[in-house]
Amino acid sequence: MRCRTENIEMTLLKWPAKNPAADPSASQLTQLLNSLSDVVVMLDEQHQIKMINQCWQDITGISIEQTQGRTFTDFLHPEDIASWTQLMQNIRPDSKEVIWFRLISASGELRWCEMRLQSIEKNKLYPLSATLCDITPQVRNEQVRHASYRSLQSLVDRLPAMLYRARNNISWSMEYVSDGCELITGYSAENMLNQPQVSLGAMIHAEDAGYVWEQVQIALENRTTFSIEYRLTQADGKEIVVQDKGRGLYSESGMVLGVEGIIFQTTIKKKRHFFRFINHLPFLGYPLKRIFHHCSAGYFDADSCHKRSIKLINNIDGVKTYVNSSSGTWSRTQWPCTT
Repeated sequence: MRCRTENIEMTLLKWPAKNPAADPSASQLTQLLNSLSDVVVMLDEQHQIKMINQCWQDITGISIEQTQGRTFTDFLHPEDIASWTQLMQNIRPDSKEVIWFRLISASGELRWCEMRLQSIEKNKLYPLSATLCDITPQVRNEQVRHASYRSLQSLVDRLPAMLYRARNNISWSMEYVSDGCELITGYSAENMLNQPQVSLGAMIHAEDAGYVWEQVQIALENRTTFSIEYRLTQADGKEIVVQDKGRGLYSESGMVLGVEGIIFQTTIKKKRHFFRFINHLPFLGYPLKRIFHHCSAGYFDADSCHKRSIKLINNIDGVKTYVNSSSGTWSRTQWPCTT
């Protein structure tokens, strides 16, 4: 391969020299510049336009005759003049600058442009040469996307609920949270994201935290959605019942990256009354709460939850038998511990 390359090089060196072609005429150079789809412009020390090609008129609708001799800032949007002035103050002979700005066309329409600017001579700042590209279509598409994103973000933040993305840890550390979190938790989104001591895990009622963790892990393992209800303590100490619906986030290899979902406050009064009722039954305590979580097939149906809990309490012997067979911690003659 090396030998072949050397042979090609030797062949090229042996080609006979040809007489240089005649220099292009001024009209040919003008024709070349006017054929380009980008604006080519030359600026002097006062930043006046000394030369410009036909593409300028195609973009702005302003003729070359009306343009030459005028200061370039005459065509800039007023809000972009400051950035242009700053660029002109900082430009150096050996630098190549890029700037975005808006031109005002003859019809008053704004055209977004990208200019690449540099000196014509190596060791001399002026005159400057520049190419100017019309990027209005791209900018408009980007503006549409940004507007759509802002509308979506506004919609999300106005929801009376908390949208979140969290890590799969016992604290449920937040990576994203909507502004609705303040309504649900009493904490702002900034506090939830930037203060480690403010975590969703710390707000979940201690008696519900284990159940919440177990249900989410089951859903993650089975790659299903979870829908759970639990008590949450707000920033002011008030306790509310919330519903949490979400799913896991996975890598291509199947590794759990986190969870995302929505939390909103429920209005199930019977559920809250049931929790209060259980708290006044020291002989049942924690085991009955776990049975309630485990047995309530219609967990989010207030009437179903209420009826099932009453049946469990009325059939206390059956409850003790169930717990004894499930965990081995009860006997039919032994009352459970309340802790």
